[in-house]
Amino acid sequence: MKTGALSTLCALLSITLFACSGEVTDAADGGATAESEEAATSAGRATYYRVVRQDTRKCAYPMCGGVYVARVNAATTRCADGTSQAECYVADLDLSGLGLTPAHASSISERAEAGRVVLRGSVKLQTLGGRKAPRFDATEAWEQLGSGQATGTFYKVVDRGIRCITTPCPSFEEAKLNSSSAVKLVGFDVSQAGLSEAEAAAVHAASAAGVIAAGSNVVTPAAGPAGAATDLVATAAFVRVRPVAGYCDDDSQCVMTTSTRAVSKRSQCYCRTCPDALDVDTAAENEQDYATLCASFPGPCPAVKCMAREARCVDHRCTAVAPTAN
Repeated sequence: MKTGALSTLCALLSITLFACSGEVTDAADGGATAESEEAATSAGRATYYRVVRQDTRKCAYPMCGGVYVARVNAATTRCADGTSQAECYVADLDLSGLGLTPAHASSISERAEAGRVVLRGSVKLQTLGGRKAPRFDATEAWEQLGSGQATGTFYKVVDRGIRCITTPCPSFEEAKLNSSSAVKLVGFDVSQAGLSEAEAAAVHAASAAGVIAAGSNVVTPAAGPAGAATDLVATAAFVRVRPVAGYCDDDSQCVMTTSTRAVSKRSQCYCRTCPDALDVDTAAENEQDYATLCASFPGPCPAVKCMAREARCVDHRCTAVAPTAN
């Protein structure tokens, strides 16, 4: 791709996401795999859902008053009673496994019921109000940004970090949700997703780890020397809902770590001294980022005498406390 074209694409980054700079590689790779929805279900990949409507039936909770959910990209959904239906009733959306504050969980639940959240999880039969009733057990939540209407096919899109010396350049990859189908993309266009400039930038930043997008593919047969190009034109974009750092439900989710702060660039490196309490996932991410970015952090760091403390879950917050007496 010529330098002038690169500059033009980068200038449009707040509206449309393309590959603009970075690693140089060849653009000739590509391809896709396909699989039936039934095979995806049996392999455990059919786990992405949306709320499709409220239950307006007039009977006692929990048998009425919940919502109906359906798998995205699928004609049927396996319900708690083992049958496959177009949609399944659930009395409740259980978001307790997401590590959210009560206020945040309430907000995500409301947005999910409005169809603006993609949920990953499963429909299970549980005891609610003394009666067996179906419940949706969420393991991930993806919140829609912007005002777009989510139409088309739902994909998880990841920026591959690849930048090319020729065109077309497959800088992204899309994986169809509830399927094993995957396609390498040249462009990821969010200009029709109803995003503000700040929201488009947030989608771009999140695409390194992955975002969910609804939309359709546009194929250009002869896009350049490397052949055909596939672009995803998104009608809606969703970003992962992350737990609050330090949130916990019990002591097993907490750990003491010296990597107490997040690091996203070398200028943020710091001297690791006394450990503090964090949730296990945040601590692991901090430690990995520190090892990657701060391995050559200049010293010397001060010698600090640290108090003996251990990590405990106190009021849903990982807290460093004095060790309990044996």
